[in-house]
Amino acid sequence: MKTLQKKCGIDLDGSTGEGGGQILRSALSLSAITGRPFALNRIRAGRKRPGLMRQHLTCVQAVAEICGAKTSALQLGGTELMFEPGCIQASQGHFEIGTAGSTTLLLQTILPVLMHAPQASQVQLSGGTHAIKAPCFEYLDEVFLPRLAQMNARVQVDLKRVGFFPAGGGRLSLTVEPSSLLPYQWHDCADKTALSAEVLTTAEIPKSVAERELQKACKAFALTQEDVWVREITSAACPGNALLIRSEGSLSCAYGGRGKRAEQVAKDAIWDMQRYLNSPAPIDEHLADQLLLPLALAGGGGFTTLALTPHFHSNVEVIEAFLEIKIKTEKLDRHTWKVTILS
Repeated sequence: MKTLQKKCGIDLDGSTGEGGGQILRSALSLSAITGRPFALNRIRAGRKRPGLMRQHLTCVQAVAEICGAKTSALQLGGTELMFEPGCIQASQGHFEIGTAGSTTLLLQTILPVLMHAPQASQVQLSGGTHAIKAPCFEYLDEVFLPRLAQMNARVQVDLKRVGFFPAGGGRLSLTVEPSSLLPYQWHDCADKTALSAEVLTTAEIPKSVAERELQKACKAFALTQEDVWVREITSAACPGNALLIRSEGSLSCAYGGRGKRAEQVAKDAIWDMQRYLNSPAPIDEHLADQLLLPLALAGGGGFTTLALTPHFHSNVEVIEAFLEIKIKTEKLDRHTWKVTILS
C-alpha cells in the first residue's frame, strides 16, 4: 500500500489489496488512538458498489464523535476521506447504521478507541447483528472478545435484539472499561473435539428448515440430539435463519435466504468448520484478521493460523503505516502460518 508521510498525515489508497472496508476501519481506529490524521482515496474500490455505504459512514461518524475529529464532507458513495482526530473521550452514544450493515464491524472499529478513553463507556449500536461477510454476534462474544480478555481488555457486549438481512433492526449494548492491552501468544492447538450446532430462526421460517440444517450438521460431525438445538427469535424486524456450528476456539455461521436450500446453508457452515478442525492452528483465518490490530496496539504477541486472507494483508499495511511495529509471517506448512508482531 502506498503511504506518504506528509504534514497532513498519512495517505492511504483504498484500492490496494482486497480494496474493501477493512482499510477504512483500521485507519479510523489507529488515527484516533495515535492522533495521526490520514487521507484515504478510492475507498472500497474493489467492491461491486464502491465508496462509503451506510455501515462505513456510521463508522466514520462514530469514531469522529468519540475523538472529536474533523472530517471532510461525508456522503453515501463518497470515495475520498480526510480525517483529523482530536482527543478521545468516553462515550454514552447510540450509533445507528439504519440498514442491515454490520454492528459487529462497527463495534470492532470503535472498541480499540474506547479502550483509550479516560473513563468507562456504554454505547448502543443498531443495525445488522447477523450479516453476511461479517462476524455474527455469537462469534464476537464467544471467540473474539475472550481473546481480548486474555490481553487484559475489559469489555462486555449484550445482544438486545437480533437483526437479520435485509431489514436489520438489531441492537447491541457495549460496555468498555479503559484498558491497556498486553501482548499474548496463541500457538498451542486447542481441543477441537467438543462440537455443537444451533439454528437461529424466526416464526415465519418453516420448522423443517431447522430440522434439515441440523440433520446435515449431525451427520457431518457425528453430533447427538444433546449437541444440537433451535433458538426461535421472536422480535426480529424481518424473517431470518442461521446455522451456527461451535467448537473450542471457533464458530462457523451460514445464513438462509430466498431461494437458498437448507442443505446449502448447512454445507457452507460445515465446510468452514471442517477447515478449522482439519488444521492444528488454534486461530481461524477470520480471527487472525481481527487480532492483528489489538496485538499491534499491545506492542507484541502472535499466533498460529490456518490461512492469511486479503483482509489480513490489507490490515498489515495500514497498521504498519501508523505504528512503529513489524508484522512477520512465516509459512509452517501448506495450511499453517505463524504470525509474530514485533515492536
